[in-house]
Amino acid sequence: MQPYFSVIVPVYNTADYLPHCLDSIISQSFSDFELLLINDGSTDISPDICASYAEKDSRIRLIHKKNGGIVSARNTGVKTACGKYICYVDSDDWIVPDALQRIYAHISENNQPDMVIWNISYEYSDHNYVPVSHVTPGLYQKQKLDTDIYPYMMYDSRQSFCTPLVSPQAYNKAYKRELLQEHYCRDERLRQREEQGFVFECLYYADSVYFSDDVLYHYNRCNMSSIMSCYDSNYFYHNQYLSDYLKEHLGGKDPRIDIQLNACRANWLIIAIFHEVRFKRSFRTSLSHIREKIRETGALQSINLKPLPLPVKLYLTALGLNLYAVVLVVTGFVVKVRK
Repeated sequence: MQPYFSVIVPVYNTADYLPHCLDSIISQSFSDFELLLINDGSTDISPDICASYAEKDSRIRLIHKKNGGIVSARNTGVKTACGKYICYVDSDDWIVPDALQRIYAHISENNQPDMVIWNISYEYSDHNYVPVSHVTPGLYQKQKLDTDIYPYMMYDSRQSFCTPLVSPQAYNKAYKRELLQEHYCRDERLRQREEQGFVFECLYYADSVYFSDDVLYHYNRCNMSSIMSCYDSNYFYHNQYLSDYLKEHLGGKDPRIDIQLNACRANWLIIAIFHEVRFKRSFRTSLSHIREKIRETGALQSINLKPLPLPVKLYLTALGLNLYAVVLVVTGFVVKVRK
């Protein structure tokens, strides 16, 4: 019998957090689901933990694969999922006890929308943070998506620069299986902001989306071994891969989307430079790295400065004039002020 939900959990070296994650799923008040554990070549005891849970619960399917990254692991789950709806949980996070029950209620009460989107609580060691959603809760059919969501979904020009109207995370959404299997991310090289490779595409092709202000997901910000906490020398390349992917799959379909993609490219380039500074690379090393990677990826050439806010224009213009030292000094100052 087809399960209602397929919950996909990519697993890679998260043994310290994995039991809490899995317990939060198997103890759900709504029990009609399959749990797909995708072991992405873990080298710690995570596979053993997965196996012990799978032995005790017939709803769990454990799939082992060679390490290929988060996109590869998620795609393995998508291709094997059987549920009517698919949702994700990262293996160091957890969901509230009635998360699936509440998602099911939203689906059944709103004529089975293509997607359901809910809120997240970011969990730190000494506090939590729940972002304010700027989307009014409710059902959005295609016409309302076109007028209220698509003009701002990736970059809401009414807010601070490059703040998306819709959170780009994969794990605070349920997707109709057919929608996700049609629009999952095909580029498994993506490592930074990889969710945007399919979240916004799914949203763009959805005929109906239910937005909820329920806080159903807890994101663990205490895991210092996560990809968000590690230096990545290939950051500029990841930006290029994502930019090219989104241009191929969403570019040219709507001028409003093209404007947002351009702003995102600018923002991602700036984030890559901040990434260098935040990880306290030496000034000379960062200077050389940024100059080389911007040249190799052609990041500046792909950005139209005209529609961007003035501070962003100035920042990128300085890069275009090869004033890398000035940009690094300014970036370092901003990082210190924001601490």
